[in-house]
Amino acid sequence: MVALTTVFPSAEDILGQPTRQIAEALLVLMNADGGKTEHPRNIRLAIEDQYSGPSVSKAADRVMSALDLLQREGYLIRSYRDVADHDWLTLTDKGKAITKAGMIQEARAALSSQQPIVFISCGQYTDEERAVGSGITVLIQKYTNYVPYFAEEQH
Repeated sequence: MVALTTVFPSAEDILGQPTRQIAEALLVLMNADGGKTEHPRNIRLAIEDQYSGPSVSKAADRVMSALDLLQREGYLIRSYRDVADHDWLTLTDKGKAITKAGMIQEARAALSSQQPIVFISCGQYTDEERAVGSGITVLIQKYTNYVPYFAEEQH
């Protein structure tokens, strides 16, 4: 991924942005680097290397929250590239479409959609079970006109 410092010169700049804007910057930077698979641990380490000061840890936490948002909304999925460590993140087609700032939209209220909704309910005890639900969400978005509503997002 292209360095976050190209968008956020300091850790304080990251902390001053809403999570959604950080998420959008991550997508733009991942796409600028050819959309290669990233690992959250490597992203966190890059933040710790690129920034200094007392805010670095909090900034890294905010970036991790942005990655979680991108997974929940179907811009990224976990890639099972490595059997021992399956946390690699891969851009979905939806994520690959975000190539410049301003393209990501606020999540719409799925339950107020004019389109038919598919409620996705599956085991959510393990990461693998949640990955199945996320994968189904991506398939519904990609191949149907339905709005997926993943039970993991229900509180």
